[in-house]
Amino acid sequence: QKQDRKRLTLEGASDLLDDLERAYSDPWFVRRVDKLIKDVRFDSRAFMSHLSAVALDVQRPILEKWGFEAGPDGLAEMRAALQDFTRGSGADGPLRAKAEAV
Repeated sequence: QKQDRKRLTLEGASDLLDDLERAYSDPWFVRRVDKLIKDVRFDSRAFMSHLSAVALDVQRPILEKWGFEAGPDGLAEMRAALQDFTRGSGADGPLRAKAEAV
């Protein structure tokens, strides 16, 4: 784990999750996910293997807004920054619930 990775404040983590929730609720994204489900004929393994590419399209602007690299490495760094508040003994209960809902 990189020690120099980007970190968030608790409020920033909450705001970032709000941005992700809005993006995942966007009708354009929902239609793309629905199409992917049909394209893979409801095969959950195939769906999961293709979902990350579809999701990255809506995650990219959010990654850039929050100062993360707009790609898989930035996504991993964003997840790590969120996990500072959502995992382990010091996790914030309400934020963990919010992250699970998103």
